Amino acid sequence: MAKKTKLKQIISNNIWILRYVFKYAPLLAVEQILQIVVMCISTYITINVTRWILDKADSDWQTGSIILFIIGIFSISILSNFLIAFFETHTRPQNQVKLSTEIRKEMISKIRRIDQIKFQNSDFFNHYNMALDQIDVRAYSALASASNLLRAFINVVIVAIVAGSINSAFAVIGCVSACIDAILGVVQQKIEYSKNLEFVPDSRRRGYVNRITYAENFVVDLKVFPRFLSLVIYKYQQATSSVLKIMNKYARKQLLLNQAQQIPDIIFRYILPWAIIVVLLKDGAISIPEATVLTASALSLPNALSEFLKNISHFYIHSKYVQSMRAIMEHTENIEKDARLEWDATVPFSLKLDNVSYAYPPGDRLTIDGISMDVKKGDKIALVGYNGAGKTTLLQMICGIIEPTSGEVKVNGENNIQMGERFRDILGYLPQEFGYTPGFTAKDFMLYIASIKGLEPKYAKRKTIELLRLVNLEKETNSKIRTFSGGMKRRLGIAQALLNDPKILILDEPTAGLDPKERAYFRNIISEMSKDKIIIISTHIVSDIEYISDQVLVMKKGDFILQGTPEELLDKVKGEVWSCRIPHKKWVGFESR
Repeated sequence: MAKKTKLKQIISNNIWILRYVFKYAPLLAVEQILQIVVMCISTYITINVTRWILDKADSDWQTGSIILFIIGIFSISILSNFLIAFFETHTRPQNQVKLSTEIRKEMISKIRRIDQIKFQNSDFFNHYNMALDQIDVRAYSALASASNLLRAFINVVIVAIVAGSINSAFAVIGCVSACIDAILGVVQQKIEYSKNLEFVPDSRRRGYVNRITYAENFVVDLKVFPRFLSLVIYKYQQATSSVLKIMNKYARKQLLLNQAQQIPDIIFRYILPWAIIVVLLKDGAISIPEATVLTASALSLPNALSEFLKNISHFYIHSKYVQSMRAIMEHTENIEKDARLEWDATVPFSLKLDNVSYAYPPGDRLTIDGISMDVKKGDKIALVGYNGAGKTTLLQMICGIIEPTSGEVKVNGENNIQMGERFRDILGYLPQEFGYTPGFTAKDFMLYIASIKGLEPKYAKRKTIELLRLVNLEKETNSKIRTFSGGMKRRLGIAQALLNDPKILILDEPTAGLDPKERAYFRNIISEMSKDKIIIISTHIVSDIEYISDQVLVMKKGDFILQGTPEELLDKVKGEVWSCRIPHKKWVGFESR
């Protein structure tokens, strides 16, 4: 029963990957069919050509006719090779690129919708690495194996019929040789798969370090950050050392297996067939032309049978690689439904957190502990708390970056994760630290973010100009981001969060790095926008709370310990806070207490 289940899984996995070929690059399948026809004709000619020529020479054919016959035969071979070469150079590369591109697009779309915490699971992450490594080759490899299997089967039939009509012993020898070769081939592929499974993660780490060295600001970073050079070299050496250990681990196994394959190969493909041919010729059982056919068959039949059995075993290996791809592409846990319904902007909307909790793996400590709150359009919420209180984690859950361990975040009663694109269409988010490309200008960066958000080019250009003017970066439109101060970068981050005119605006420490004048300007911007939006801000700066927020939520250890309007919170601490003036001379002593 287990073997049947495994066989079904192998068949299922190979059919699953082959459907991508027929979906995105059907011309690749047409090419393989034509190759099968051409190769089978070529095989039949190769086996029989010497006998045909010798038979013609023994007959009453004229020399000129025989030469024309030879030219005709080899002209067919030349034309066949030309057709194969044409497809290999003109059809296959373009369609392979198209195929791998479309599969990669599907996988990237899927990856974006999987909870990022899932990638912290080592098994899942290994599947992810293997899937990325196989995207460009596996679908076409499965197609090639299917084509080779069919071609090898037809070749076996042709050669067996031709050779068997002369002497049946050659069919038996060919079968034995092919079976031994196929068994050793499966062992070799298993070793190769195990090697790749260990090899890919470290190989990708080496590749990552390689890509860093090509970055535009790499040389600058080497000079600015003293430990950067030693860190890069250490990581590269660490990954290289792991790769070498894996290579050495499997080198001996592969060497012994290669030698083991050569012994039966020599016996069954050369020694036994030639011995039989010599005996048959000595006994007069076969003619010289028939001996040439058997000579060709001695190599062709084992090769064709071996190719047939090897390609059967290839499907087993394809299945193991495809299983990693399916683990990603068919992952259902914590996946957004992504139902694309139009958002009705005229309908009043609300944001609700329903007993939301979150625990980082392995889940022994709650970062967010059973938080609930209701926010409506026009509300301005300020989250306050010391570092580690859970502010950023809470904002990431609201944004759908991570999914709650329990509870739900809902927009108009609908789960934010399940809303998918519709939720992101109405969301603007400024993380505590956001990435940017130093070589981009402010305009380039805004248009890049706009393209990622799927905004129309004309709208994006107009909105970019408006927002850069709004955050007082109009004069820096064409300046490189590497020349910006920390405050200017922060203002650019605020601008990108507003690109899609979001209904829900989440800002994590938006005024960090801004000077007092810039903070005042930012507060005015928020006040102007707040009428038709939900705005949630985390901050340490008390003056921001007073001017920006309608409601203040004070967090400690993943929960709200105080909440209310700024005035209500001030009333709660009346008589609890004092101020006094200390002369400068006494301050030094006071400070040291």
